[in-house]
Amino acid sequence: MKWKCTVCGEVFNHLPEVCPVCGAQKTAFSPYEEQQPSFSKDTDESFVIIGGGIAALQAAKAIRARNKTAAVTLIFSDTKIPYNRPALSDVLSGELKFSDIVLENYNYYKNNNITLMPRTKAKSIDRAVKKVVFDGGELAYDKLLLATGATAFCPFAVAEDTLPILTVRSFEDSATVSALIDKGSKRVLIAGGGILGIEAAVALNSRGVEVTVVERGTNIVNVQLDAYASGLLSEHLSQNGIKILTQTTVSAFGTDGVRLDNGDFLQSDFMLVSMGVRSNIELAIAAGLPTNRGIIVDDYMRTQDKDIFAAGDCAEYYGRAGGLWIISSAQGKTAGAAMCGDLSPYKTVPFATAFEGLGKSFFSVGSCQNATESAIFEDKQKGIYKKLSFKDGKLDGVILFGDTANSNKAMELVYTADIETAKRLLL
Repeated sequence: MKWKCTVCGEVFNHLPEVCPVCGAQKTAFSPYEEQQPSFSKDTDESFVIIGGGIAALQAAKAIRARNKTAAVTLIFSDTKIPYNRPALSDVLSGELKFSDIVLENYNYYKNNNITLMPRTKAKSIDRAVKKVVFDGGELAYDKLLLATGATAFCPFAVAEDTLPILTVRSFEDSATVSALIDKGSKRVLIAGGGILGIEAAVALNSRGVEVTVVERGTNIVNVQLDAYASGLLSEHLSQNGIKILTQTTVSAFGTDGVRLDNGDFLQSDFMLVSMGVRSNIELAIAAGLPTNRGIIVDDYMRTQDKDIFAAGDCAEYYGRAGGLWIISSAQGKTAGAAMCGDLSPYKTVPFATAFEGLGKSFFSVGSCQNATESAIFEDKQKGIYKKLSFKDGKLDGVILFGDTANSNKAMELVYTADIETAKRLLL
């Protein structure tokens, strides 16, 4: 029997205690039976995918499941074949190495006749003659997928006379940070208190590093948690040696630390920036495709050009650009199928996050913003806090802090359950 994580959508041949992709607990898994697509059309077409992340891989799998003879090529600048990016915090902690996070080994691509072109940067798209130009050559396509992902946002200028300023978006980034720690770095400042910043803080804390998180907002993890749950998390992190500073920003840098906007100076060996990402849309812009924050796509991940698709962190679907592994995975599947002619519209995936660190876990799905009604359960002695948020009589968001046993059920009920049903099944 196979098992599917309802938080990140990954499928495993066994039931994990904790999802190795997103950190969801065992209760977030459901039995999964893989369905073979009924659509089949073998052709001699050339399907080219620019990108090496989960959206690219899922698109390649979707194409090959429907078309056994077409050429499928992945072009990506990364030195590594597609891997599990959400697990980079576990690489930082030293718990995992690359072989633990690779999604498919080289034999998979060989056996499925999928050509990989790593260390290759696409320079331009010539839509008139349908080809991708890259350093050293060009490649013709019948259908093209842009799965170019996103780049970590860093608003700080790096200078030679300041401490190292780093981001973690790739395996190489994680290796760079780990190398600094191995060489003796013991004080780290993390700029950004979102979920990725906190995961990095926990990972570095586990290696004996003195970590300070600086967040310009009033609460950490404010997308997934309300102010109260954020306070509980901050308290727990502080009790375990991670210093949390909110409503604070970095204003200046020195060789051995940073100056905050309140005048305080924090000694640090390096700074890790975790302040969100920006979609990689340069290729699309240069090719004349409509963009906003991302590359604008329809229900089938098609751009304005009927032969060019986009999926994952670089795509913008009805005003929202990617940002989650499960979204990128689902969009990649939709795009791959549509490229073959199997048009099945993309179904919006609920925004869900699972966290496990320093003996504390939480799960969040949907939104707890703009609720018209809420229901709360708390057991302070056990450190449990649950909140259900409703909008127009339907469950719109769930926070499970300290007890995530009902995370699977929350995924099923969000956006559909009425108030009484949600309370009965989740509180």
